Amino acid sequence: MSISKKEILHKTHYGLTIYAHVLREFYPCEIAISLSGKESQLCKNPFRNDEPNLRIFNQDSVFYFEDTENKNFQGDPFDFAALYFQVGGNELLVKINKELYLRIDDKHRFHYRKETTIIHDRISMKPKPTIPVFSYYRRPVTNIRPYGKLNLLEIYKLIRGKNFQQETGTLRGLTQK
Repeated sequence: MSISKKEILHKTHYGLTIYAHVLREFYPCEIAISLSGKESQLCKNPFRNDEPNLRIFNQDSVFYFEDTENKNFQGDPFDFAALYFQVGGNELLVKINKELYLRIDDKHRFHYRKETTIIHDRISMKPKPTIPVFSYYRRPVTNIRPYGKLNLLEIYKLIRGKNFQQETGTLRGLTQK
């Protein structure tokens, strides 16, 4: 499985989703990141005593992080994820792909079609219901030849449609006395 940082950045909105995922793990009942333009408001830093001094900002189409008090605590989304997952290198990329359900290099892409075999004995095919068909006649009532046929669905569409709206409204307005 070959996963690149570029693919992960593309699927995680330049790494922002990685920060959101990690911060939600530490603070599940709070808003993880509040983004305004290309910079977030100060967030709690789970790796520095939960103090609200974590700044996340976009630079060159990648979201970076830094601690406002400790300038040595900075990096890209992969450095942040490495602190949380405690792995590095290609193993980190695989872990991010799995944990964030990115599905990079999976066989579940849109155009992938998995070969399946259908066992016809196990599949019970339900018969398609038939819609009743009615004949209708022109005036006078003594006419014995049908003018046409309509099924129940077509009759419903006629009644609910604009063609017989006035007649339908009149019939629905009748009350029993």
